[in-house]
Amino acid sequence: MSNDFIRRIKEEITRAEHASEDVLADIEEELERNPSAALWILRGDAIQLSDLEDEELDEAEASYRQALELEPNSAEALESLGHFMLDMNDEPQTAADYFRRAIALGAGKSAREGLREAEDALG
Repeated sequence: MSNDFIRRIKEEITRAEHASEDVLADIEEELERNPSAALWILRGDAIQLSDLEDEELDEAEASYRQALELEPNSAEALESLGHFMLDMNDEPQTAADYFRRAIALGAGKSAREGLREAEDALG
């Protein structure tokens, strides 16, 4: 069920270009039933695409960290955390470290682009 759920939610977010409160609630419910790294990553992404206040964005970071607790070698979680650190926390060195780990685990183009941006920001 989880893969179908994740695909459906991603399609809904893509179509709307936004994550509604209902989408966030659906993710929370699914996490209670079937916690997985993929769902925690989806939650972090959805929080960033929602109307939550800036202080609530810490929940996105916490979601990515929870994904890493479940799957310490998740390239996707590391990459998401890298983008979060670069774009939301303005921490290019930390972001670069996450991107490097993600790339070492098989992450692709997005992680390499993120690493380039982080390195550019570092000068």
